[in-house]
Parts: sequence; structure tokens; C-alpha cells
Amino acid sequence: MSALLNPQPSVSQSTPTAEVLEAFRRQANLNSLAVLDDDARPCGIVHRHSLSEALLKPFGTELFARKPISRLMSSDFLAVEVSQSLQQVSRLLTSRARQRIEEDFIITSNGTYLGLGRVIDVLKLITEMKIQQARYANPLTLLPGNVPIQQCLTRLLQQGRASMICYVDIDSFKPFNDIYGYARGDEVLLCLAQCLNDRIDPARDFVGHIGGDDFLMVLGFDDWERRLKTLLDDFQNQCRRFYRAEHLEAGCFIALNRQGQRQEFPLLSLSIGVVHLHEESCTLVDASQLADLASQAKHFAKDVAGASIHVIDSTRLDLLMQA
Repeated sequence: MSALLNPQPSVSQSTPTAEVLEAFRRQANLNSLAVLDDDARPCGIVHRHSLSEALLKPFGTELFARKPISRLMSSDFLAVEVSQSLQQVSRLLTSRARQRIEEDFIITSNGTYLGLGRVIDVLKLITEMKIQQARYANPLTLLPGNVPIQQCLTRLLQQGRASMICYVDIDSFKPFNDIYGYARGDEVLLCLAQCLNDRIDPARDFVGHIGGDDFLMVLGFDDWERRLKTLLDDFQNQCRRFYRAEHLEAGCFIALNRQGQRQEFPLLSLSIGVVHLHEESCTLVDASQLADLASQAKHFAKDVAGASIHVIDSTRLDLLMQA
């Protein structure tokens, strides 16, 4: 929200209405003024159009000019924390049926007034973000591709946000494609994309498609392990519909390996490499290095037969970067 912050002046509840009107007259581009209580916390908002309507009524100016602005302020306002994401604020705005596009909302830090934000600016940024996501989306799954993934990782490092970076890979996918064909393989990728979307909170988390059968998720600390374990089980259960009966019964299928030899492969499963990123590690790596660490963790997970999760801790970056 800091990019949308306009550090506009505010008024107190006791400020005479005439002074507020004068402030609007002096600043033609001022649409709203936040009204603060004695602790500098927002308790209301005054919009230019609302104040004008009230004072244009018969005897409006005579009745209210000397009265405190608390008599005319609106208590129905939106206040958001500067730390909230653009997506969170957009959802809050769209859920408010009475929020007009020309009105402002209040931005706070730990409840204390910082400034105002414009609804139109939020809508513009959301539109630009959707256009960019569509431009760089994977054509099959429509998930964000490598450019948005890099931007996401760069953003969380800049914000110093502790996160779980999860590199997701499908085991036995190449031989599965060789046996069942690429059309069926695409169905598996779409299935995984849906499973990943089901495990994330769009307001806090992120999922992207690196390419092929490689995906990347960014999760918060809350309940991440249970969510990943549920993902492993959910994916394997969902994939049962893709196999021939004999392969499902045998629990494996035979295909040519990379050396051109016949080999038995287990049914599809997921290997997930996880980087436990701590705040203090955010200044020690860039987005590419962070993605490489997640890939490294994924390789460790693939060394284990079947569905598996391998976690590496960013507090040991000195050892990990040398590996």
C-alpha cells in the first residue's frame, strides 16, 4: 500500500466545519479528509461531494459552519493497514457497495493515520497486474509464468517477508507421457494446477508454473506443512482416473527410461522441495538464488521414493550456496 499512499492532512473531530470547507477550497485536488480522534486514529472521513451537498441545502452553511466536523463526517469508511496487499485492499473495496470510485480510503500503520489512498489508483494497478499476468501466464494452466514468479520472489525479499518457498515436481511424469501421450499429460498438469490452487490463500500465497511439470508455491508459515501433506495425498487420489486399470491395480507401469531400456515406474506422485526463508536471510540472496535453492531442495526430495517433502533452512545459506 505504500505505493498508493498520499500523505494528505487530517482534521480532528472538533475542527469547525468552516475550516474543513476552506481546506477543500484551497486544494482543488483534495477529495477527502480523514477525521482523527485524540489518539490520531481515524474515526471518520469527510468527502468533498458529501460536504458540498450538506452545505448547499437551505440554511446548510448557517446551520453547520461553526459546528464541529464530527456532525457531518461519515463513520462509514474503509481503513486499511499499509502492510496489506493490493489484492486484499481490492477485495475490501469491491465488497463495499457504497464505495464510490472518486472517494478515498484511509491508510494506517498499526491503526495510526498515515494518509489516504484513491480507489481509482487501486483499480488501475489491479488492471495492470491482470494484464501483465495474462501476458506472462502459462498457456496451458494459465498460472503466472517465470516473469511473475521472479517478481513475486523479488518482492518478498524486498519486504523481508518470512515464507515457505515450495518447488513442486511430478515424479514419473516423462515416462507417463511416453505411455499415455501428451494430451493425457496435459490433463495431469491441469489437475495439479487445480490441486495447488486449492491449497493456497490468494490473499497471502502465490502459485506459478515454471514450465513442464515444475511449479512453484509461496506459502505463509501458518499450517504450511499440513497443506503440503494434504496436497501430496490429494494429487495422488485425483490422478487415479488417468491410469489404465492394469496399471492402477499393479501400482506401476513399464516404459523406456532415459537410456532407452524398459523400466518399471511407480504411479505419479509429487516431490516438493521447500526453502524455509527467514526474515534475516532476505538480504543475503536474490530471487534467482532463492529459486535455485528451492530447486536444490526439490532434488533432495526426488532422491526419496514416492511422494516426499524436503525442507532446507535459510539460516544455513553459507553451506547451501556452496553445495
